[in-house]
Amino acid sequence: MLNIGKREAMMIAALDDDIDLDDEVILQPTRLRFQRLVREWVDEEVIRAVRVIDIANQVNGGRIYSPGPDTMADIDQRGDLASEDLRARVELVFVGLSTREFVDTVSDYICQQIISLDDANRVLRAGGHLFYFSETIDDSRHVLHVKMSSAPEDWLDEEIPNIKQVLNRMESAADRGDYSEVLAAGTVIFETLAKDVLGKKIKPSATFHKLLPEYKVRSGLPEPFIEYMHNMYKLRNASPLAAHGSTAPPKITKSEALTFIEITKMLVRLQRVLLATDE
Repeated sequence: MLNIGKREAMMIAALDDDIDLDDEVILQPTRLRFQRLVREWVDEEVIRAVRVIDIANQVNGGRIYSPGPDTMADIDQRGDLASEDLRARVELVFVGLSTREFVDTVSDYICQQIISLDDANRVLRAGGHLFYFSETIDDSRHVLHVKMSSAPEDWLDEEIPNIKQVLNRMESAADRGDYSEVLAAGTVIFETLAKDVLGKKIKPSATFHKLLPEYKVRSGLPEPFIEYMHNMYKLRNASPLAAHGSTAPPKITKSEALTFIEITKMLVRLQRVLLATDE
């Protein structure tokens, strides 16, 4: 008999969370990472396999799983996840789900302690998603909520804290009207991203220009994005007060600076998604 041990207090999914997920697309790397968490929890146990299948079926309107005679024969004979039918169904729990169905399925898996809250949010961060799961306690009940991050920078890679710090510097500079500083700080982020992608073998003092040829190959970013980053780096070198002292007035405008901030955020998120795809 399956022994799952003493369970902690169960969570229930909140019924009143109303967030807009229209712009969220669950990419294959994210689905794969969640699938691996489910696969790890099932661990070839029949009871667990049926449980994850039934939860997914309830969310997407499918039927409760009832093993056929051949599957039952395999189970009776082996006592583990010997049936290819059962194993295949476990591997398909996230396939074809809409974003809302995906979120509801993961919510139920968290509530049923199949996936931990921390693991779920870690996968979402790695995929660059802006929604996340949060637990509250209401009258001794543990309630699971789905929330939307207020800003993309809340999800910047925890392993590269310098990026969040420099992004804050960009936005502070924009508030002060120092658009040359926005340009300078943004190119520091590009250089930090490149060094993170290329790893420890590169020199800490290497400039983005020096890193560019190899970064172009290993980043996975589309060519137009690489060209944009390179052009902004060259603009920084040529702009008064962005990289060098000058008596000429700054050339970058407010609208250009604000656009640069948003594109920089997007590039940080996209780079993380691409790195997660390669893992």
